[in-house]
Amino acid sequence: MTSGKSKIILGLMTTLGLPCTALANAGTPLMWGAIGHLALGNIFIGILEGNILRWRNNGKGYQTVALMIFANYFSAFCGMFIIGALDALWACNWTLLNLKTNFFLMVVSLWLATVLLEWPFVWLAMGKEVRRWSKALKISFILQSVSYVLLVGWYMLCGNHSLLTCKIVSPEEIGIPDNVCIYYIANDDFIYKTHIGKDSPVKIAQLPRKLRDDEISDGYEAFLIFLSDEVEPAKANLMERTYTRRAFGRSDLIPVISRFEDTDRVLLTPFGKDQNRKYGDCNPYIGRPFRNAIASNYRFYYDNIFAEFGIILMKKREKDSTPRNIYPKEADANGFSWQHWQEDRILFALGSPIAVWGIRNIIHFENDTILFEFKNHQICLFDYRTRRIALLARGYGATVAIEANPTKD
Repeated sequence: MTSGKSKIILGLMTTLGLPCTALANAGTPLMWGAIGHLALGNIFIGILEGNILRWRNNGKGYQTVALMIFANYFSAFCGMFIIGALDALWACNWTLLNLKTNFFLMVVSLWLATVLLEWPFVWLAMGKEVRRWSKALKISFILQSVSYVLLVGWYMLCGNHSLLTCKIVSPEEIGIPDNVCIYYIANDDFIYKTHIGKDSPVKIAQLPRKLRDDEISDGYEAFLIFLSDEVEPAKANLMERTYTRRAFGRSDLIPVISRFEDTDRVLLTPFGKDQNRKYGDCNPYIGRPFRNAIASNYRFYYDNIFAEFGIILMKKREKDSTPRNIYPKEADANGFSWQHWQEDRILFALGSPIAVWGIRNIIHFENDTILFEFKNHQICLFDYRTRRIALLARGYGATVAIEANPTKD
């Protein structure tokens, strides 16, 4: 065995023999795909790039392969910081309207960054008699073009990019029941209402309590709900709800407008004895059905932990099928119990190393269209039958009500 081969094998054994933390949970395809890429994928890509470089320059030594393996680990390490910086400075401002263009630009930017990061290693791996910076840049461009085709294919298999295949339309093209008004908190800390196709958003109140930066970093949320009034139960109060899943966190209910609307015209949040649940007695991860939507044979579910699973369509279990043995078995306030429903398919998701958009606060209308919230304060509408999606407003914490006259103050 040559000394060159020995050094490479010794380096691989050292890399694979480093102590790692064992995780008890199974993880997701994207998590394991990223781990596989960072731990082993860079080795195989480095071997491929090193052999292409040897072939281009008629090299005979294995130092070229070793250098390219190291170059791939170096560029992957730098790439984590580059993605983090781009996310903080650029991707945090993406919306549904510019997602596809910016996603493509991000892929191209990372590819060009890798070309530059591995350029010195390519120059170093070239033989002294042909070592030129201009030629090394050209070869680095070729090498990264080959490896990025493989990486894009790998992460297309591991991640979920189905959101990119949805048709983006205007909100008017996604039908929701007539006279539905949507109330939400805008980025200026005022509460607005909007009625699709009939009026522009109307400011109705100031947010009673804005979350502090430290609360946001600790996972606190603020959103709107309707609660039945204690004195006049037929009327609903519009409330701000501040909430956290932390065991010792504090959740509050803050009045916005008292006796705002009749309870049968709003998405009411019923609270039992446990005041610490996010939406009272409703399952927080199942789209809350509004009015007649409770009779639908479909429900919409999102995973609060793994964003790459996106929105999952659930359908009612057939009567003659065996109930699933899953907890909790008791029904929530909307009659939902897990063993009576089964997962049908993932409708859309965005989970990749470039962008992960989590979902929350699904509201289910009677025509099986849904309102939900995306990352970066985006309130959206979606029709699963046509795969059309629309950005309704920049805000968060939405709730809905029926108004006979949606333009009233």
